[in-house]
Amino acid sequence: MRVGIVGAGVMGSAVAWRLVSRGHEVTLFDRFDPGHRFGSSHGRSRIIRKAYPDPFYTEIMEEGYPMWRDVQALCKDQLLWETGLVYIGHKDAERVRQVYEGLAAVKDHPESWEPNSKEANSWDILLQHEEVAIYSRSAGWVHAERAWKAMFSEALRRGASLLLRTLDQDDEMEAFDVVVWSAGSGNAGLNHELTVRLQTFGYLKGDRPGGVFIDDGPGLIYGFPNEPGDDRFKVGLHEFGQSFDPSVERNPDPNSIQEIERFARRRFGIESELEEVSTCLYTVTPDEDFRIGWLDDRRLLVSPCSGHGFKFAPWIGKVVADILEGKRKAEDFPRFRLRS
Repeated sequence: MRVGIVGAGVMGSAVAWRLVSRGHEVTLFDRFDPGHRFGSSHGRSRIIRKAYPDPFYTEIMEEGYPMWRDVQALCKDQLLWETGLVYIGHKDAERVRQVYEGLAAVKDHPESWEPNSKEANSWDILLQHEEVAIYSRSAGWVHAERAWKAMFSEALRRGASLLLRTLDQDDEMEAFDVVVWSAGSGNAGLNHELTVRLQTFGYLKGDRPGGVFIDDGPGLIYGFPNEPGDDRFKVGLHEFGQSFDPSVERNPDPNSIQEIERFARRRFGIESELEEVSTCLYTVTPDEDFRIGWLDDRRLLVSPCSGHGFKFAPWIGKVVADILEGKRKAEDFPRFRLRS
């Protein structure tokens, strides 16, 4: 099968890796040089986890989480740190309850830590009265650039080709049996539900023991332990920003910076200004579900983003390859269907 893939970020590279491993002919298209910072795949870190308020995604990660070890096997450098994760919030909050129940359903053996417990103190977390931290073992973080590069490089090593330009739909479609559109924010013009949002993150001075964390408070702020050799730790705001034109300059949101700094004072007792402030793009849907579906009989739209897609990349690559080979159907995942 001859397959064109538009977008050579983490999703396009994961699909290409899976397809060439099965003997298919693959051509990747991207407007920018490999590893560029204009999309959603760049940077040093992304959270991986089974813990989700939505059990649908917890169940998917039961299959997808171990695939990160397959990606690690492609890479000479370490890209996977399995540190564990805590989901922090009020003990009666719905999402906190759903995270615990979802982990229990897949036998991840979650723990619930209370304020001033030995476990919470070891992670240096300031839990308030009636708050808990739900701990999941099957979680951690991956080095984002190394993860993308491992799959991208393996695809090229096995014979995929790369063209640094867009695909001409009028003149070049006939060269392929099917074309996968996995261009991140570049997919927004192909489906009315996709909206591009600009997100802000940065690094705070200080030691952050333990593993990755997600706070159930305003903004769904998330963060990481210190990266190797760094005396700072990364914190970001998940709450979606305003709609954004990806063709214009990307300036961090001052309100987001202030909200992250307030969070650090409240949760960790840290008085520090955010450093190395940067941005990334979320391509979001109204329900935050992914979108995978046929635009016509030869074009498959693949948009697994909404700010939580990166951790699914190896799984998405396998699923899309299965769909193209007829082993699965896009309709097997009704929550991912394209809405008219």
